[in-house]
Amino acid sequence: MKDLLRSLGDFLAKTNLFIALAAAFSALSASFFFGEEIDDYLCVFIFFSTLFTYNFQRILGDFHRNDASISFGKGLMIFGGIGMISFFWTISIPQILILSCCGILSFAYAYPFIQTEGGKLSLRLIPRLKLWIIVLVWSVSVAFVPLYGSDLSFFELMLFSTQQGFFVASLTIPFDIRDLRFDSPSQQTIPQILGVKRAVNLSLVFLVISFLCSLLFYHYGSVPMSVFAAYAASLCVSAMILQRANPSNDDLYFTIFVDGMIILQAGMIILAKNYF
Repeated sequence: MKDLLRSLGDFLAKTNLFIALAAAFSALSASFFFGEEIDDYLCVFIFFSTLFTYNFQRILGDFHRNDASISFGKGLMIFGGIGMISFFWTISIPQILILSCCGILSFAYAYPFIQTEGGKLSLRLIPRLKLWIIVLVWSVSVAFVPLYGSDLSFFELMLFSTQQGFFVASLTIPFDIRDLRFDSPSQQTIPQILGVKRAVNLSLVFLVISFLCSLLFYHYGSVPMSVFAAYAASLCVSAMILQRANPSNDDLYFTIFVDGMIILQAGMIILAKNYF
């Protein structure tokens, strides 16, 4: 059974299907969080665009990869591109513009285009920038954009984006812990600067900040108790998972358990909104 799960985790990591599904569910849960109208087409577009972008990064970016994953990834990149184009016309122009900026930033994250004396660099290789690009793209794509044009105030949009940004930041730090054996010391990622233990503690602090943001929404009546409780519970589960982060963990831990916290949170919010 363990070997089957490990094989499944390896497959999901190489195909990026799991993270694309997580992005779509996260965008869907943003509307459920506030009880806003659901934009199904946008969520599907986010799924395909995430699948396209992540496989683009894997194939044409400067990640460590192998030939077996490249050949299959090309097919998934084409599949994601076709799906993205098919649903391109179903979303509003402002959403298209914002997501296009996120897409450009995602490509620049992994594709080396910055000329330096030592060669070309991607954005992720710039010192201390790696984490925050991921946080910015994710919080804008799955928190700000799904709620853009809703009845929420700009302050509420920014607060929710901040809430989700810190949640994503907490989940991203374990991947920097995993990449300690690959990342150049010049990147100065959080685990490189603080060490593994302090980096894990910082990820827990980020969860607390995310919780405080959700507490403000509940305090001012923007979300019901059921949704707030579901969100808080998902953070507690995430904290238990993050405490186990270390460089020796296999891909099953990162792909299923860490990334899986995004789907878990979305699922708990949707269930709470529908049944409690």
